[in-house]
Amino acid sequence: RRALLVATGYTENTDMGWTDLTKSTVGTNWGKPPSLIAPVAASLRLPRTEALPTLYPLDERGQRGQGVPFTATSDNASQIGIGPRYRTLWYEVTWPPP
Repeated sequence: RRALLVATGYTENTDMGWTDLTKSTVGTNWGKPPSLIAPVAASLRLPRTEALPTLYPLDERGQRGQGVPFTATSDNASQIGIGPRYRTLWYEVTWPPP
């Protein structure tokens, strides 16, 4: 009763070296840490069940941050916003047992 949500825009390593303007390959020049990412701001809507799901931002090790409950909507859905404020591109969504 859980799902992994990954949401990112532009992503590359620091000093990663593209071999051409089309950015089709880096050859062996993968760059170095830290990775540079553009987090996506979005609203996630899911069908509503008896209990609302919870969103957990995940850190670089996959460890949960503080859970944020979804909000019930008037049209029988649940929703939540994701984005740069969570400082991640990985989220875990969990649903309580029925």
